[in-house]
Amino acid sequence: MRKIGSSEPLHIFLSARAAPHLQEDVDPLRFLDDETFIDRLHQTYGAVPEAIRQSEEFKNFFLPILRADVEFEK
Repeated sequence: MRKIGSSEPLHIFLSARAAPHLQEDVDPLRFLDDETFIDRLHQTYGAVPEAIRQSEEFKNFFLPILRADVEFEK
């Protein structure tokens, strides 16, 4: 790009996912009941703090946010 006088990119954003035929045969998170969903997120990613897992108020607040993140990821 320098040779032709064009500006160089400032950023590059990459994302990847296994091809469909290589993905594990696991229940998609979005279809799990709330408790199983939270447990699976925590087991897989360590992503759900104890305070959220133990508090109904926190779960009610954060569950829609976590589910939206999972929907966005698909």
